[in-house]
Amino acid sequence: MNKKGDIAITVLVVMAIVTAGAASFIFLSSSNNLEETIYNSRNLDNLYSGGDKLNFYVNEVMSAAVSRTYGEIINENGNLDRASTESKENFRTKFVPIFLEELGKYKNKDSSFVFPELLQVEEQMNKDKIIIENGKVFLTLDMVVRIEEDGLISQYSYRKTFEKEIPTQNI
Repeated sequence: MNKKGDIAITVLVVMAIVTAGAASFIFLSSSNNLEETIYNSRNLDNLYSGGDKLNFYVNEVMSAAVSRTYGEIINENGNLDRASTESKENFRTKFVPIFLEELGKYKNKDSSFVFPELLQVEEQMNKDKIIIENGKVFLTLDMVVRIEEDGLISQYSYRKTFEKEIPTQNI
């Protein structure tokens, strides 16, 4: 018999057993730390369409708020200083309450929103979320669309930056 071949096969078998044992040990010891996630593909379309709907409402509100804010500043000052930090700050300060007022138009008589996910927009809205650059207003929000069906919860979370051009390049 070939003793060198027998030794190599023996070492191979022992290493395979040690590897399988180590893998089993790691799997069993870490299984307590795993988080259970169930992916339900039938809700994906509903989640993504909910995100699109939320984006649509925010875009509509933002368009109206930018136009109204610009109009108010023009009525007060007659013009906007193109590079003025003060002018940009004034726009941001006026924009927030106007945005919230426009958003309020999508509330029912009981003060709930026609699309419940709009509540998170109202809660996040403040002037720190608004950036004005190159004649555009940017608003960044963290959005969550959530669906609960048959005891399962599906959630779609994303960050979106909405962008609207100010009617003039003065800001």
